[in-house]
Amino acid sequence: MSDIRQSHLVHADRVVKFILPMNPIPDDPFSLLRAAVAVKKTGIQYRGILNNGSDNLMTMTIYHNPRCSKSRQTLDLLRVNGHEPEVIEYLQTPPDAETLKNIIAMLGAEPVKVMRTGEKEYMAARNEVEAMDSAGQIEWLAANIRVLQRPIVVNGNRARIGRPPEAVLEILD
Repeated sequence: MSDIRQSHLVHADRVVKFILPMNPIPDDPFSLLRAAVAVKKTGIQYRGILNNGSDNLMTMTIYHNPRCSKSRQTLDLLRVNGHEPEVIEYLQTPPDAETLKNIIAMLGAEPVKVMRTGEKEYMAARNEVEAMDSAGQIEWLAANIRVLQRPIVVNGNRARIGRPPEAVLEILD
């Protein structure tokens, strides 16, 4: 049986928990620091379990709007299936551009495909947004977060938009 080294890193008001197989325990004292940097580079969240030195977070996250019926239905579906995700009300705690870039990559989509094109902010800037490159569209989306499709569920390195809510079942373990 391999040795397990468990460590915690405090980041702002959150505790990051790492569980790393250490067999044998490496001579390099900076292993946990590199693991912490790997977690931070994912840009998704700071809470989770890091296994086998990979940077795939195992904590499930839902970018949620409690006023949206599809978002509430998706959250209920996750809970019925035995999952209690970290709930991020993205209108109060908007993801930054780097986080959005990572989520969009996990979705395998173009930035415009995760935008609510019927929202007034999008319609007012449609021509400008469509003329932007992907990086510009992501920056615009970060500045206009109301336009983000909802809900988005992230599980490890996979993500799905909960429209319909059952779409998220594809990424449950």
